[in-house]
Amino acid sequence: MKKLFLFIFVLFCVSTSLSYANACNSQICTCPNGSWVTFGQYCSAVVNTTPTKQKARPVDWIIFAYSPSTGNYGLAHNKNKNVATQNSLEYCGVNDCKVLLTNKAYTHGVIVTSSNGIYVAEKYNGFSSIIGKRPTAQEKEQAYFDKLVSKCTSKGGIKCKVFFDSYEYSRKMNLDKAY
Repeated sequence: MKKLFLFIFVLFCVSTSLSYANACNSQICTCPNGSWVTFGQYCSAVVNTTPTKQKARPVDWIIFAYSPSTGNYGLAHNKNKNVATQNSLEYCGVNDCKVLLTNKAYTHGVIVTSSNGIYVAEKYNGFSSIIGKRPTAQEKEQAYFDKLVSKCTSKGGIKCKVFFDSYEYSRKMNLDKAY
């Protein structure tokens, strides 16, 4: 009976001292980051002060191929520019397909087409300004699109309209969420 009582007493003492250590009510306490503090001290809130290097996000290439004779088009995006180009030409499906736009994701590249096969393709290099007031982003964008539509019309295009905008495509496809 004495041996059983001694065993229970030792077990009680050990478990009590461990619970006090975890609660930081004893002489030595363990912090969550693995360091030790004594009674009355506090664990550091900062675990790692070394800045980590962030990897650069891979660039998606958006390639737009178009056939003026049939109006067929192929659109592809890929991190590899050559793969995206091959896919867009394949998706176009006609021998006379030409790559009209090679653009990076989340930048503007605009295609304006007409019903008689005339097209205009431009990369965004800064929207044109509207004289007389400070334009909003939407006004700048609309002025830029209008300029491209008039350029298509001046080339002989009939019913010219904005057909593709790579920035809107990037947003719709959530290209930044794919990483």
